Amino acid sequence: MKPVFPIMPAIAFAFSAIALPAAAQPAVTCSEGFDDVASLASQGWLILNRSDPLGTTDWFQGIPARFPAQSGASDSYASADQDNASGAFPVISDWLITPDIAFDSGSTLDFYTRELAGANDAPNRLEVLLCMDGGSQPCTDPGPQSGDVGGFQTTLLDINANADPGGYPAAWTQYTATSAMGMPQSGTGRIAFHFYTFAQGASVTGTTIGVDSVTLSQVGACPFADVIFADGFDGS
Repeated sequence: MKPVFPIMPAIAFAFSAIALPAAAQPAVTCSEGFDDVASLASQGWLILNRSDPLGTTDWFQGIPARFPAQSGASDSYASADQDNASGAFPVISDWLITPDIAFDSGSTLDFYTRELAGANDAPNRLEVLLCMDGGSQPCTDPGPQSGDVGGFQTTLLDINANADPGGYPAAWTQYTATSAMGMPQSGTGRIAFHFYTFAQGASVTGTTIGVDSVTLSQVGACPFADVIFADGFDGS
């Protein structure tokens, strides 16, 4: 049997007085490429159509015959169109909301979007809105009406805010939201892509838009499934 030596009180005190720091959680960068829009709900995304009157489509898998994806397979983007609503003078109000995000110092958002080319008579508009957890309204439901935004009170970007014909990019275009534009640097919350446009005439309400390659940089944890980078290394 090995001899057992008691720990001297001074040594025991010295060990108990040393507080080992917790390992810092590395910030990550991750991307959603929309390979399978139907599976987004299982990953924590929310798709909520509040158009009035309600149409026959929602956010759906990209249709390459309309235009191909920005990257990846030709259909790997999220798309919405004029059939999100119905009737002669509808309001399109269709929400694509991210899972909960842990924001960190240096957090940014990047994504690509475009519309169906040659659709100048039916303008499209996309609001990128932020809701922070802990507010008076939840970040899981903007409200029941087409004009409601609920807790999504911060506008990070508003693409073709005036709904000008031809004002939405007809080729894939990158947009970035930074801290200077309201991107949080701490806390948790969700970001919404809100397809929001009004009739410009009888049955002239938007066409088709796409969203692709949504990337969050310098966040505390990755809420997306496609790609994860931590400290500059690919962790996928």
